[in-house]
Amino acid sequence: MTIILPQALRLSIPAWSNEFSIVLKDSALAFVLGAPEIMARAKFVASRTYQHLPIYIIAGLIYFALTWAGVRALSKLEKTVKIPGYSNKGM
Repeated sequence: MTIILPQALRLSIPAWSNEFSIVLKDSALAFVLGAPEIMARAKFVASRTYQHLPIYIIAGLIYFALTWAGVRALSKLEKTVKIPGYSNKGM
């Protein structure tokens, strides 16, 4: 187990990157359930200021920045723990 786990973790990082962005984007759809988050706050502010488009554009930019930063960090981690001469592309 101590030998297989580090190898498995290296191979799972690209999948973590995909799951991170999926979960972050799906959280915007889940605010209907009552979870306070970015879109819920945007809806609140937009209803008070009557400036819907700028508020939702800012919320979209926040989601983009969070997704970009998370995927970039996981990509950097993937390159850091990469096994030289080994590629998991095409798996």
